[in-house]
Amino acid sequence: MKRISLLLIVFAVLFEACSNNNSQKASVIAPEFLKSGDSIALIAPAYPVPDSMVKVCCGMLESFGLVPVIGPNAYKVHPADTMYHGARYAGTPAERAADFKWALEDRSIKGIISLTGGYGSIHVLPYISNELISNNPKWFVGCSDITTLLLASVASGVMSVHGSMCLAIASKGLEDEGNLATIELLMGKVPSYTLPGDSLNIEGRAEGILVGGNMTNIVPVLGTEYDAFAGHDCILFIEEVGESMHCIDRQLSAILLHHKDRIKGVIVGEFVGCGDEFAYRSVESMIHDALKDLGIPVCFGFPAGHGKRNMPLVEGAMTRICVPSSDSASVEQVVGL
Repeated sequence: MKRISLLLIVFAVLFEACSNNNSQKASVIAPEFLKSGDSIALIAPAYPVPDSMVKVCCGMLESFGLVPVIGPNAYKVHPADTMYHGARYAGTPAERAADFKWALEDRSIKGIISLTGGYGSIHVLPYISNELISNNPKWFVGCSDITTLLLASVASGVMSVHGSMCLAIASKGLEDEGNLATIELLMGKVPSYTLPGDSLNIEGRAEGILVGGNMTNIVPVLGTEYDAFAGHDCILFIEEVGESMHCIDRQLSAILLHHKDRIKGVIVGEFVGCGDEFAYRSVESMIHDALKDLGIPVCFGFPAGHGKRNMPLVEGAMTRICVPSSDSASVEQVVGL
C-alpha cells in the first residue's frame, strides 16, 4: 500500500508540473541590442517602398553607425503587370518570406526593420516556423500590418519592437521622436512613459508581457501557433486606422473571447479615421464601455499607431502599467535581466 501511495504521489506531482508548463510558457527572451558597426536588414513583408525612400532611410541608419543591408527581393513587385492599377505586394509570398528567412538565418545580420506595412505579412506565415524565429533571435521592427510578424516572434519566444518602419523614418526624419526612439531602442535605450490623465482611464495596476498592435492583424492569429497571448499573463496594446466601430467592437470581442483571463491590463493607442456609427462620443468611449466591468486597469491615449506619433513598445517584454484615478499614468517595460 505504501508503494502504491508513493507512486500516486509521484504521478500527481508530474501531472501538476505538466499542467503548469502547459498554462504558462517560459519567459520571452530579448535579443542582443545593436551597436555601431552592426548590419541591419531592410525587408518588405507586405507592400513595396520606392528606392529613393529606402536610400534616405539607409542614410539615417548609417548616422548611428549601423550598416543597412537590403533584402534580395525587397524591390520586387507582385503582380508585375504594369497595367495593374491596384495595390501590389513586394514580391510573391514565397519571395517575401525568403527575405525574412534570410535576415533571420544570416549570422552577419543583427536586426531587421520592415520597409512598410500595407497588407500581406500574413502570407509569410505558412513559410516560416516558430523554430526558425526562436533559433535565430533578432530584434524585428514593424507596426500596422507587420503586427502579424511581431506576434509570431513573441509566440516563438523572442521579443520584437512595435515601432517606426523605414518609410516613416525616411518621411519624417530623425526629428520625429518616435523614429529616434525606435532606433535608440534597438541600440539599448528602452523608454518609459508618463502619460497625461484621461477621463476614460480605468484605475489600477497590472503587469504582464506586452502583446498587441493593430487590431485587424491581431485577430487572425488567435488560436494558431502564432498566438502570442497563449501561456502568458498579458498587457494588451491596441490601435487601429480606418475601421468602422462595428469592426473594432467585433475585433475586441474576439480577443476577449479567446484571452480575457490572460489580459491583466490594456493600453489603448490611437484610433485614426475610424467610424462613428454607434451612439458613442468616440471609439475610445466604446472601448471603455466594453472593458469597464473586467476589473483591470485601462490606459487611454498612448501615442502609438497611425497618428502623428508612434512611440515604440517592446512586444513580449514584461510591462507594468499604473493608472491612477485622475493623475498621470505610467508605462514601464523590462527588457533583459
